[in-house]
Amino acid sequence: METIREKSLRERLARRWLKVPAQWLKYAASLLMALSAANTILVKNAVIRLDTYTQETLMAAMDADRRLLGWVGAASVVDALAGLAVPLFAFLLVEGALHTANYRRYLARAAVTAVIGELAYDFAMTGRLLDFSRQSPMLGVVLCLVMLYFMRGVEKRETVDKVILQILLALCGLFWALLLRAEYAVPMVLMTSVFYCFRSHRAVKLILALICCLQYPLAPMSFIALAFYNGKREMKCPAAAFYVFYPAHLLILGVVGRYILA
Repeated sequence: METIREKSLRERLARRWLKVPAQWLKYAASLLMALSAANTILVKNAVIRLDTYTQETLMAAMDADRRLLGWVGAASVVDALAGLAVPLFAFLLVEGALHTANYRRYLARAAVTAVIGELAYDFAMTGRLLDFSRQSPMLGVVLCLVMLYFMRGVEKRETVDKVILQILLALCGLFWALLLRAEYAVPMVLMTSVFYCFRSHRAVKLILALICCLQYPLAPMSFIALAFYNGKREMKCPAAAFYVFYPAHLLILGVVGRYILA
């Protein structure tokens, strides 16, 4: 849990400047997730058709076609923006794990969404209902929740045992993230582990979290929003809406990309 000093600092920031509840963070993370999916499905797959190029032929095509150059540049910018969602989701997963009234139900909802979302993701990305070349980000979310479930279970052990077990659990999560090849899963596992295990050590948590997201140049900007988090949920939108939104937006984007822009 937060230290008294950390809680006091967060509360002063929230009172003085901007109050950011969990709901706002969820909106931002969901919007960035949808933007990333739209970028891949509509721009990269349907408009640019990246799968038809090698790196050399793409460079040559961009030299000959300024319009293609613009699309590739726009896609690169959106890819950079999508990295902002990784720290937000990792932070929200830890907040959910710490404050949910029923963790198993929380995990079950995410697992059902991941199964349905995987079908929608595969259809949107490849046109098939099952494709094992890569998995959806939601599978990485479930993997993080499973890891957090076991990390919570070792909280009452002696300090040394707890630290060793949490390190092993983080390594297990990283192993499965690499094995399953779920999108964003590796940085999600790393950042979720950091946010949970070092939640009482603000400076260490910040430094390690920044290291974990170095592959996303803009991701550190998300910490600005997290600094103004007021610790409140303020759920004006039903929680189920976020679970429905995930497969729904993938299905819509898949239909548009494959049957309208194709």
